[in-house]
Amino acid sequence: MMGMRTRFLSLAALLGVALFGAPVYGQVYVDVNSSPGGNGTSWAQALDTIQAGVDLASATSTPQVWVADGTYPEVDTNGGVSLIMRVNVGIYGGFAGPGDTQFSDRDPALNVTIIRGTAVSQGTNVSVAPVVWGESVATLDGFTIQGGRADNGGGMYNGGKSPTVNNCIFKNNRAIGVTGIGGAVFNYQDATPTFTNCRFENNKAVLGGGAIENYIRSHAIIRDCVFVNNNARLGGAVLNNKSSGVFDNCQFIGNSASPQVLGQQPSDAVGGAFYNVSRLESQFPGADTSDQIVSNCLFINNTSDGSAGAIYNGESKGRYINCTVVNNTAGQAGGIF
Repeated sequence: MMGMRTRFLSLAALLGVALFGAPVYGQVYVDVNSSPGGNGTSWAQALDTIQAGVDLASATSTPQVWVADGTYPEVDTNGGVSLIMRVNVGIYGGFAGPGDTQFSDRDPALNVTIIRGTAVSQGTNVSVAPVVWGESVATLDGFTIQGGRADNGGGMYNGGKSPTVNNCIFKNNRAIGVTGIGGAVFNYQDATPTFTNCRFENNKAVLGGGAIENYIRSHAIIRDCVFVNNNARLGGAVLNNKSSGVFDNCQFIGNSASPQVLGQQPSDAVGGAFYNVSRLESQFPGADTSDQIVSNCLFINNTSDGSAGAIYNGESKGRYINCTVVNNTAGQAGGIF
């Protein structure tokens, strides 16, 4: 009897180590200014890269990663690989670090949290990788994504994935491939991401979608977003190619379509803000269409060196509800073509 009791106590001790010896995570903490060797359980023990935090959260089924303000050169840190989002992990920037004990303490506008691409480290015309690689059932919230350089999707690449992106700024990202598309974001093949309260500024693509390209059944939902001073040859702000999406309460201001490479003519540039293109379903039954629903949006001061200063619809049947299109200019059709 005594032997059985001893074995029971030994088993209980082992279980205690297994259950209570490992760190317990309410959320994983990340601070670029932290010392190496932290375990992510607190600001004092914060990890120093976002990718490390995301991977740990995924491995421990922790739903949130809290990221302190600062600049995170994730692509450089990861050896030329994007920051990879994970299923069931939300990544939240805008924390001040120590002292922020509640989720409501964060302030992304005050505590600017930058995920930086390789424009600074590798040069402005060197394609490396998108800053962020999207994932479904995952959230990115409260970050500035900037300086990304990739063939497509300089800031974010969503290949068949549908992340939720809130309260983010995408700026100075470039799609610099020969046919570069999606300067800030490339949504590809059945991607249905959601962007809310985001700002896209000064992004650029060689071919199309200076800010966003939606390509092949990528039906993005974009609400309360602002697009300013983005540039491409086709669709200075957005190119919808065989993709239908929702744009609600967005502003398109000062975006432009212009030639991007030597030999192109001004007439090659189309759609200062929007370029929508697909195949007519009447001629190609079952074809993927670009039939956007655009409501309560403002298109102002957009330009095209060729045609369609604001919006170009090529074999597409978008619905525009309660929108304002004003002071847009082009060589032909200053507003809508």
